[in-house]
Amino acid sequence: MLTLAVEKRPESAKAPALRRAGIVPGVVYGAHYAAMPISVQASAFEKVLREAGEAAIVSLSGLGAR
Repeated sequence: MLTLAVEKRPESAKAPALRRAGIVPGVVYGAHYAAMPISVQASAFEKVLREAGEAAIVSLSGLGAR
């Protein structure tokens, strides 16, 4: 299974500014959990997307224990 390193993103961080800086903004949703805004380096995201494709499960690291 592939792993993607992500970081929690402050809600004050605006998506257009992140994209200009080479960062992909996103949101993690889950049952019984509140939505969590995240950010991922674009190069790391592209690498995982090439390897996994569009319909694969990818583990996220860097969010801490849930």
